[in-house]
Amino acid sequence: MARFLHVCFTTAAAVMLISCAQNRNQTAGAGDTQRPVEPMDDQYEVPPPRDTVPEVMQAKLANAQAVLEGLALADYAQIETNALALKRISQGGDWLVQDSATYFDFSSEFRDICNDLANHSRAQNMQALTSDYANLVNSCVACHDYLRKERQTKDMPGRISMGLPPRR
Repeated sequence: MARFLHVCFTTAAAVMLISCAQNRNQTAGAGDTQRPVEPMDDQYEVPPPRDTVPEVMQAKLANAQAVLEGLALADYAQIETNALALKRISQGGDWLVQDSATYFDFSSEFRDICNDLANHSRAQNMQALTSDYANLVNSCVACHDYLRKERQTKDMPGRISMGLPPRR
């Protein structure tokens, strides 16, 4: 008797699975519409195509040079404007060239330094600004050094280059 019940339940389950699969196939062909996938709130922007990275680095360089010019001229408004522009650049999806905790730490440190530059320019604190600028340059050099080393040890496609001719 137990064997009979086992066979009945197994057969009933198999029939239900087959009918569900057939029903699914019939309804799938009816409209062939897929539900749109909604992006999750915690997703990052899509990393940039490799051809936008040089443009981002050129913009970063131009703003960093403008900060240095502002320091030389004691133009606090110029320093603040360009520090905030650097921060905005670092918040865009074009900035994201590697998905690693170390890279995110470098980016966070860069944004903190940009905030320091903006705050110290409002306070017109030249001594703090020169220190902030040195920290900014050191942050950039350390991050680029990290990315070069990662590229040597990992399979990272492409090379981040601003496309500038070599200096003589």
